[in-house]
Amino acid sequence: MRLHKIFYALLIFAVISMIDISVFLKFNWLFGAPDLQFHLQRIDELYQNVLSLHFFPLLATYHFNQVGSAVMSMYPKLPLYVYVFVRVLLRNPILSYYVGNAVMVWIGLLIGYFSFLSVMPKEKVMAFIFSITYGLSSVLVSYQYRIADLGVVSALLVLPLAFSGFYHWISSGRYRMMAIGITLVLLCHVLTFIFLILTLIIFTIINIKKISKKKILSLSKAVVATVLLTSTYWLPAMVISFTTRINPPQVFSLGGMDLSQFVKDALTNNVTFGFSIIAFLGFVLGTVGYKQLYKPFKQIYWVSISYVILSSSLIPWKIFQHTPLWIIQFPWRFIGISQLGFSVLFSIGLITFLSSLSKKFSVILCVMAVTIITVGLAVNLQARYVSFELPSPEFKHPVTPTHSFVVRRSEVWDKITNKREYQNLMKFNGTYDYYPQKTMHLSAWISEDKARINGKKRDVITTTKSLPDGKIFILRTKRMRKYLTLPFILYNKNYSVSVDGRGVAPVLNRQQLLTINDVSAGRHVIKVSYNETIIFIAMILLTMSGVVWLVHPGNLMSKRLKFGMKQGVNE
Repeated sequence: MRLHKIFYALLIFAVISMIDISVFLKFNWLFGAPDLQFHLQRIDELYQNVLSLHFFPLLATYHFNQVGSAVMSMYPKLPLYVYVFVRVLLRNPILSYYVGNAVMVWIGLLIGYFSFLSVMPKEKVMAFIFSITYGLSSVLVSYQYRIADLGVVSALLVLPLAFSGFYHWISSGRYRMMAIGITLVLLCHVLTFIFLILTLIIFTIINIKKISKKKILSLSKAVVATVLLTSTYWLPAMVISFTTRINPPQVFSLGGMDLSQFVKDALTNNVTFGFSIIAFLGFVLGTVGYKQLYKPFKQIYWVSISYVILSSSLIPWKIFQHTPLWIIQFPWRFIGISQLGFSVLFSIGLITFLSSLSKKFSVILCVMAVTIITVGLAVNLQARYVSFELPSPEFKHPVTPTHSFVVRRSEVWDKITNKREYQNLMKFNGTYDYYPQKTMHLSAWISEDKARINGKKRDVITTTKSLPDGKIFILRTKRMRKYLTLPFILYNKNYSVSVDGRGVAPVLNRQQLLTINDVSAGRHVIKVSYNETIIFIAMILLTMSGVVWLVHPGNLMSKRLKFGMKQGVNE
C-alpha cells in the first residue's frame, strides 16, 4: 500500500475518532460508570509515576488508598500508557480521558482496517466497513462509557490482529502477526485473553487437517514470543502470587442474558451487554448468503452463533457458580467475539451485494450512508447515556467508606464537572482485589493513614508522602513504643525500610503490614519502598529477548508478508 493511501487512512480514522467523542467534549465532564473510578485511579497512578520517570510501577502508592496494593501488578496496564501520554500533553485529567478514548478508538480502527486487509488485500472498501462497524459498535461504546471498562475495550479493539494472525498461521504457517495480536490482548485484559485462546483452540480443532509439522513448529515459536513479550505483566504478578495468599477479585453471580433481550437492545440501539444492530444484520446476511460464503467465514458464522448462545440464559450458568468457571464473572463477555464475527459477515455481505450494482456511484453513496449511520448510532448511544447522567448530582464530596456513589436504575448516577470534583473521586477506593488475605479484615483501617501502637486500637496520626512503589510516613510518639504498625502492605520481604535514614529489616506482622520495632519517643521519618530492580531487569531482558526472537533474520520467511496472502481468502 502506498504511503499517501496510508496517510489518508490515518486521517479519516482520526476524524471519525474525534467525532466519536464530540458529545462529551461539549461538556468536558465525567459521567458515572461502574469501573470509572478504578481505571481513572490506575491512570493517575501511572501518571504520577511517569512524572517521576518511573515507567513500570508495581504497587499503588498514590491511589487505591495509598497502601501499596498490588493492583498495578495484577492487572495488565498497557492501555493506561496511551491515556498517560495524552495526560502529559494536555494536563487536564478530564479532557485527556476523552482524548485518550479517541486515540484508543483511532488505534482500534487502524488495527481493524489493516488486519482485514492482511487477509483480503484487494478489499479496501470491505476493510473500511468492517473497521468502523466493529470499532464503533454499540458494544464497544457501552464498554467504554456506560461501564468504563477500559481493559475490555482495549482488548476487543486489538482482537482483529490476533484473528488475522491466526488465519495466516493456519493458512501458511506465518506466526508473527498472531503472536503480536495475542500479546497485545493479554497486556490489555486477562479474561479476554482467555476467551481468545479458547476461540483459537476451537478454530484449530475445526481446521485440524491443515496442521503440519511446519505449522506446529511456527506455533511453538509464537508461544515463546508471546511468553517473552508479556513478561512485563506475568512476571511481577507471579512474584506476588507465589509469595502471598491474596484476595481474588470480587465474585459475581453467573448468569446469561435473555436472547430476546439481546435482539431488542440491538434493534433499539440500547446496548449494554449485547451486540449491535450491525452485528444483527451481519447474522442475517450471513444466514441468507451462507452457501456463498468461503469456508473460513462459515466457521466464523457458527462460532459467533455459539458464543451468542453461550452468553445467554439458555446455558444454566448458576450450576457453575462454585467451580473454576466463576472466573468468567459475566458470561455476556463472550458476545464481544460474536460482535467481531458478525461485523466481518456484515462487511462481506454488504460489499458483495454492492459489487453486483453496475454503477460505481451507487456503491460510493451506499458506503457513505453506512459510515454515517454507524457513526450516528455510536453518537446516539453516547447522547442517550449523557442525557441520563446530566440531571445527576455533582461529585462534591470525597469518596469515603461511608459515602460512595449514587445509583439510579442500577447504574452509577453522578457527574464530575471540574478538577476539584475529580480529586474527590481520587480519594478512598473500596477495591480490595489482590490484598493479602490476612489484611482483609483491616482494609478499612489501613485506608486512614494512621499508625497503630503495640497492635492495640490506639492510633497515631501520620503525615505521608507517596513515592513510586513506596511511601514516607512522618509521625511523633510521646514515649517509647514496643512497636508500631503502619498502614502499608508488605507482600513479602522484598522491601527496603529506613527509620530516620537508618536502614532496618522489613518486618511483617500477622496481617502482613509494615511493623517498626522499638520506636523511641519523638519525631520519626519512616520510608518504605519495594525492591524492584531484579524484577525490572528480568522484565526488560525477557521483553527484549521476545523482540529479538520475533524479528531475528533467522526466523524470517523467505517471502515477506505484505498484507497477507496475495490471493486473500480463497477457500
